Amino acid sequence: MSHRAVHSARLERWLGAGNVERLSRNMAGWYGPPIAVGGVPGGVYVGGDGDFCGRLNAGWEASAFDRAAEILRRAKRAYRMTVRGSHSQLNAGFSSLADLVANYRNGEQRIYPFTLSSSVATIASSVEHWVGGNQPAAGSAPPAAPTGRNPGVASGGFVPQNPTETNAQQYLASGQMLVDAAANFLLVDRLFDVTKTMSSTVTEAVDGTLTRYTSTTAGAQDSAEGNFLWIGCRTMLPAGAHNWTVCTYTDQAGNAGATLPSVTGVSACAARRNDMPLSRWFAPLAAGDSGILALTQMQCSASLTGAVDFVINHPIAWFPCPVAAIVCRFEFIRTAFTATRIFDDSCLSFLQVNALSATSANPVGSFNTVCG
Repeated sequence: MSHRAVHSARLERWLGAGNVERLSRNMAGWYGPPIAVGGVPGGVYVGGDGDFCGRLNAGWEASAFDRAAEILRRAKRAYRMTVRGSHSQLNAGFSSLADLVANYRNGEQRIYPFTLSSSVATIASSVEHWVGGNQPAAGSAPPAAPTGRNPGVASGGFVPQNPTETNAQQYLASGQMLVDAAANFLLVDRLFDVTKTMSSTVTEAVDGTLTRYTSTTAGAQDSAEGNFLWIGCRTMLPAGAHNWTVCTYTDQAGNAGATLPSVTGVSACAARRNDMPLSRWFAPLAAGDSGILALTQMQCSASLTGAVDFVINHPIAWFPCPVAAIVCRFEFIRTAFTATRIFDDSCLSFLQVNALSATSANPVGSFNTVCG
């Protein structure tokens, strides 16, 4: 994916300088492709160097708080284009905006409502909503090594809803979110998870394989680039120093035997937090690697109690919520539409990345997809 740089002053006018800075800081050290940023007209992405790229169609004078009027104007424009039978290209699978609207009307849309409960976070820590409960139901615990699992309908999280048409594809279309504390959320596809044996310091082999984002071709829509490892506490860990070391994986190009750089765990890590240093929501990879195709080995330097899961996720899009108690609207059609495909049997979940305060951020809202 190749994009030009985004005009920083206009982006700050639209999202707010503080939120732009936080999103940029969240991406420090990121090795995968740029990730779509929801709610920014034109199609904006943030890359591993913290720079924003893409096409920004806003921010000359207006801010995101003018969004309601803009949404109304777009709805009217969409209706006029539908009446005229527009043939402007949107994406593979959609010949025109009229085609997209028709698919909505014919039931080829998916609505994913959510009411998730957060846990009180430590500033700059990250929390997963996989076990947040309410709607959707809390995700179930993965099996132990060596096999692990590929999460699906029976595992919890957002229930995958595949297109009914043969060879149809599903894309993220829009969303809205209300939180009681400012936060940045990342929608991910949970590809693989496995429970680590915490009472042992010996290496544990893992032999499970992924079923999505498995291509070794760089730039492919289902490339393993960007697949990242999350080391998460399902239950609280006891106080004690520990490191995740001699953990091995197969990289995005299919090369086996790569070793993760050692990751320092968190003493007395709380449930649902990631057991990694503050401001780190993904495990680092060996130099030059940009994704994980398979996890092959886990090891902890200390014997502990509690439950820890190794999870391979793939990022879908950022949902930034810079202000509490205000509905944040995210549109992806005509923005980052081409980069936000939802694959069949996806297992979608939210991560709250690098908490902005110790206040719980309980997200309520929904997101939509459209198939074509």
